[in-house]
Amino acid sequence: MQRSLGWSRRELIGAGAALPVAGCAGAPDPVASLPVTAQPVASPFPMVVDTATDTRPYLSALKALGVRAIFRYYAQQAQPEVPQKQLTMAEKDAILDAGFAIGSVYQYYSNMPVNIHADRGRVDGETAIARAALFGQPRGSAIYFGVDFDWAPSETTKRDNILGYFSAVSGRVKQAGYRVGVYGSGATCRLALDSGSADLAWLVNSPGHTGAANFYNSGRWRLFQNGLDTKLAGGLQVDTSLILPSQTDFGQWGRPGTSYSLPADVSGRIMSGRRFVARRSAKLYADRTLTSEVTNNLFGKGRSVRLVAIDGVVAQVDVNESGSATGWCTLSDLTPGMATRPDYYAPD
Repeated sequence: MQRSLGWSRRELIGAGAALPVAGCAGAPDPVASLPVTAQPVASPFPMVVDTATDTRPYLSALKALGVRAIFRYYAQQAQPEVPQKQLTMAEKDAILDAGFAIGSVYQYYSNMPVNIHADRGRVDGETAIARAALFGQPRGSAIYFGVDFDWAPSETTKRDNILGYFSAVSGRVKQAGYRVGVYGSGATCRLALDSGSADLAWLVNSPGHTGAANFYNSGRWRLFQNGLDTKLAGGLQVDTSLILPSQTDFGQWGRPGTSYSLPADVSGRIMSGRRFVARRSAKLYADRTLTSEVTNNLFGKGRSVRLVAIDGVVAQVDVNESGSATGWCTLSDLTPGMATRPDYYAPD
């Protein structure tokens, strides 16, 4: 998905964000190079990914990582710049044959505010229903609709258009028997939930987007997108998402009679191995001596990192679910857990 200054979009991906993921061929062993005093932190890979690429060549690698659900796209038609973005019948069958659940997300140039309004919501809702019927998506599952741009409370036209969009989507999609999910900033998620148009919220990664920390801390999200554009060995690029640990369902679907619930104990272990960067002043270093600074634009306040190891008052971290250590930081520059997301704009 597309994203934006102030750590609010994915174009600021720094060195180390595209390394192979552990568990795939070619991935370095992050434990082998640890100082003898460091204690490794074991934590599973996120169970939910989204991608704009046909996943069929990569399903075995995703299975080995522990992925359980794959978001793929519905849209009005193909987008030339991302020719594999839309789910196909052959890919749907392959995903389900491999035992994964599918998450459905509708996006068609939804990063452009001009495309988010009531008339477009009617078209997108009807198109999404038709796609769901084509693929046999069962009623009761969810279709998420993306609003992939930020907006400020003062931008009342954008706000009203988002409300109109989701009202139109909801009037069609819910009537057809599906739950409506919203993918967007904290402000967008809150707006769609408060209006009653959306049932489920998928919060974007960007800590600089309006309402990012406030909405995360409300606990009203079902999914939180914690990793962006991670490249697996073999070349598949995915985003990763965490499910709220108290939940097992985000509207995923599969074959009738099969359970696709995400185990809460695994969700808990995943969350326990992650932290937020707590300060804007936080720095990333090449080794535990903290003498040589490493530049990585995904290490910033409000971003999540995976703990690789802890050695006294310092921690080795992976900034983008790459499976490899990106660098070291002081533990005091990280939150004690994932319960509270720091506000990017608040003073340290």
